[in-house]
Amino acid sequence: MGRDIMLICIDPGHGGRDPGAVSKCGKYQENNNVLAIAKEIHVRKDDLPAVDFIFTRLVDGYFSANELADLQARCDIANSAGADLFVSIHQNGDINYQGRGIETFSMAETGEGRKLAKAIQDQLVKQTGLINRGLKTANWYVLRNTKMPAVLVECGFVGGDPEEAEYVSRPETLKLFADCILRGIADYLNIKLEDGKLSKFKDLDKCMYPELALEAIKEGLVGGFPDGTLRPDASLTREQGWLIDLRQQRVFGQAHNIPKMVDQFMPSIVRIWSNGTVGSGSFIAPNYILTNSHVANGQKEVTIDTDTRDQVKGKVVKDAGGHAGDGLDLALIETEFTGPPLALAEKIVHGEFCLALGMPAGEWQSVSAGIVTRYGGDFLQVDALVNPGNSGGAIINSAGQLIGVPTWKFVAQGFDNHNYDIVVDRVKEFIKGVV
Repeated sequence: MGRDIMLICIDPGHGGRDPGAVSKCGKYQENNNVLAIAKEIHVRKDDLPAVDFIFTRLVDGYFSANELADLQARCDIANSAGADLFVSIHQNGDINYQGRGIETFSMAETGEGRKLAKAIQDQLVKQTGLINRGLKTANWYVLRNTKMPAVLVECGFVGGDPEEAEYVSRPETLKLFADCILRGIADYLNIKLEDGKLSKFKDLDKCMYPELALEAIKEGLVGGFPDGTLRPDASLTREQGWLIDLRQQRVFGQAHNIPKMVDQFMPSIVRIWSNGTVGSGSFIAPNYILTNSHVANGQKEVTIDTDTRDQVKGKVVKDAGGHAGDGLDLALIETEFTGPPLALAEKIVHGEFCLALGMPAGEWQSVSAGIVTRYGGDFLQVDALVNPGNSGGAIINSAGQLIGVPTWKFVAQGFDNHNYDIVVDRVKEFIKGVV
């Protein structure tokens, strides 16, 4: 898929059993503070035009008790999503509880990572009034193992000077840190922010109705380009017009049913963790979960988060050994937990309404709606949004029946949401003799 929107991965450090730096009084923890900063960025993620965000976590938890595996899982989320930038958020500590100030790290003293680090550091210094400890270089794991420009931001000392620890833990200060990071990113991307709201694109004045253009962006109906333009005068082909009309007819006709469908069929969807990989799965029998081979990640046992928020173990009983984008990218998991199974559709209708259910970027229970835009061979394609983490989840029809399993998303200039989903007929062949 060619992405018109810049994708940024936000990584709140530590979590779960790892509190990170802790204040001298024991009241304030780095883990809680950086998670609050990330959540504020999530709330304000629409402030930056032509920018989208993914998050390594938005809940208090960790990916592995092994520190390196935990760090690699964070890198994997950014790398698998094809993120354009990576920002890891932390707060500092000092064994003598005297440390003060803010600093931002990049891998090298030159390059895009350094430019991003400077933009964020400048905003932090400008807005917080904290001591400027400057730009630093370090060989941190998340900086060297991510494939895009990456920075690590130390938002003050929660484990340092007691007065600073209290200040950098205030809710209003945490929101300020989030604002600084957002504004630093905007500065790096040459996006002008006006009072934290959507600013004008470079060519917004070319739109006949600029206010409606910004409203369409806020609603997620259209995105800008990485160069900060909307290109409103770009031509629309007749075929694109037909597809828009068809999608409106099919989706709007089913819109009133979507909440009921989510209530009924989302409990069949699970989140799967396997050796640093996070993906989705769906119950297709009371004790059997279908997912991708690349989500199982070669493991014999995986961890499963169910709709009831129970975390259970599952045994991989069959693995086709395929890879993302392969018609054999399927795996079957057996678990003692009993979940409500999805029925398997008897047929797929080109142009029919569908929902994509899954856990994109590991985020809990996402749903998007669309139609089947292409169907043939081992795959179908839909215009419902499908992102990394949806892998192994479910594409269902209006009856709630499984019609496809997301496996891969094509990323290339000029393509938008070009995803591949394994058709239900391949699923039936795969599970035959087991379920």
